[in-house]
Amino acid sequence: MLFIVAAAVLAAVIRPATASPVMTYLYACDIFSTTDSSDMHVQPEVSLEVLDDMRVVVSRKGFGRTITDTGAVSLAVNIKGTDISIEERITPGSGAILEEPVKAIAYLDCLRPSGRPLHIHYRSQSLSREAAMSLAIVPGVVMTRILAQ
Repeated sequence: MLFIVAAAVLAAVIRPATASPVMTYLYACDIFSTTDSSDMHVQPEVSLEVLDDMRVVVSRKGFGRTITDTGAVSLAVNIKGTDISIEERITPGSGAILEEPVKAIAYLDCLRPSGRPLHIHYRSQSLSREAAMSLAIVPGVVMTRILAQ
């Protein structure tokens, strides 16, 4: 009888906690050519900035002549607890190629302050590049990472 009770206690202790569901949010980016000469020959990079209203601005630059004037950039944000994956999708389009520097910006309203840093993995499927960072949802915080292959 003691063995059965011990086995039940052990099973309750090592049983995984109920998994939180994965929430997915989709965002379209605003694309524009910048006139900032410091952005001219930049490597592919992503920057995240927390605004005063707790939205997170995702700024992506360094597309390397992959987007046309009819192209689009979108983000799929998958949230599971404090693990965030952001998948970038580029639709090049069929128009004239946009000359660098080009910037894409999205405003995320799905990331909430949790008291702990969020573990963010950003991946560009089209460029086969990615970056990882930890981000605290605190106004004024800015993180910039180079997208590595």
